Amino acid sequence: MMSRPGLISGLLPTVVNITSAIGQSETAAMDVSAKIEPDTEPRTLTGSGFIIDPAGYIVTNFHVIAGAYRIVVMFSNGETAPAKVAGYVRAGDIALLKVTTN
Repeated sequence: MMSRPGLISGLLPTVVNITSAIGQSETAAMDVSAKIEPDTEPRTLTGSGFIIDPAGYIVTNFHVIAGAYRIVVMFSNGETAPAKVAGYVRAGDIALLKVTTN
C-alpha cells in the first residue's frame, strides 16, 4: 500500500490533544479539610480529537471528557485553549467541544 504524505500532512493540523481534569473540582481540591473518597480522587485524562469547524468545534470521545471540570485542548502548533462541552452522546462515546477564546 502506498503512503500519501500529502494527504496526511494536510490533515495533521486538525488533530488536537485533549486533557481533562476529572474528579474533585479545583475548589474542593484546595479545601484541605475536604474528605477525598477513592472514586473522587482528582485525576487527569488525555485523548485526541479533531477540529471539525473553524468556529472552534472539536469532536472527541465522551469517555475523555465525562465528569471533567476543566478541559484543555492543545493544537498541533503547541498552543492551548480551554474548551467547554457543547454536546455529547454517551451511548455512542462521542462528544462535541467548543474552544473558548478571550
